[in-house]
Amino acid sequence: MSRLGSVVPESLAVLLCLTAVALFAEEGVSSPDSSGVEEFFPLHVGNTWTYVYQLGEEEREETYCIVETRVVGQDEYLVFKSSFAPFFPLRAREVVVRNTENNDVVVRFRDQDVLYYEFSNSTLDSMRVAHVDSVPGYQDGIDFVTYLYSIDDTVTTPAGTFYDCCRFTASIAQVIDTTVEVWFAPDVGPVCFRRWSAGNIPSLLRSAVVDGRHYGPTGLSPASWGAVKAQDQGRRGDR
Repeated sequence: MSRLGSVVPESLAVLLCLTAVALFAEEGVSSPDSSGVEEFFPLHVGNTWTYVYQLGEEEREETYCIVETRVVGQDEYLVFKSSFAPFFPLRAREVVVRNTENNDVVVRFRDQDVLYYEFSNSTLDSMRVAHVDSVPGYQDGIDFVTYLYSIDDTVTTPAGTFYDCCRFTASIAQVIDTTVEVWFAPDVGPVCFRRWSAGNIPSLLRSAVVDGRHYGPTGLSPASWGAVKAQDQGRRGDR
């Protein structure tokens, strides 16, 4: 699948990520979403996910970071630093996304909102199809297809072990070799993904900064964050 648009130079991309983290990451642990709806893909400026994968004898690393907001109409969207993020098999110039009030994930594609990951619908073995018309090269448009396999997977990564993960596949029906399998952990986001066209090699979360919380060797373990979250919810319940 081709990647359209210009690529941000690596040094500038890293600088943007570090600047965003410095501006938006609070010292210590921030409070959970006050809406009470669990977030499986928190989308905020500064959120950064770094993954490691094995290619033959070589270990490689890739990082995805949200670097800016953009207002379209009445909605605020988040923009990833590069023109590609593996969680969204897209043919687009950039990856522009937002959370709904139910913490589902919408992708902005050709001036349309596409409901992509529907976490609020936990019906297993269910296919969700979002159709988009007027796509150059595709007379009948294209279909973004997601499939929910599980809502209680356990995933072990270098950043820790994550429980109650949602496991989706996502693809474009009319384009070959676009299928990606993704595991989303509550309050963290994607902790593992596999591109079926790339030998099904897992990319595992090595570290992350999500809403000011640090995961990985020097950050919170998933179990620690669960305890902090429970304590915070208890304090809010006593008010």
